[in-house]
Amino acid sequence: FTIPKGWKIYVYMRETNFDPHIYPDPLAFNPWRWL
Repeated sequence: FTIPKGWKIYVYMRETNFDPHIYPDPLAFNPWRWL
């Protein structure tokens, strides 16, 4: 992808951390996710 100069990119970490395709039980508290 080409990102034009001056554009801002936002990463939605909350949605990433609650994605069941990445984490099997996204609502469980697992500190290893941030280590």
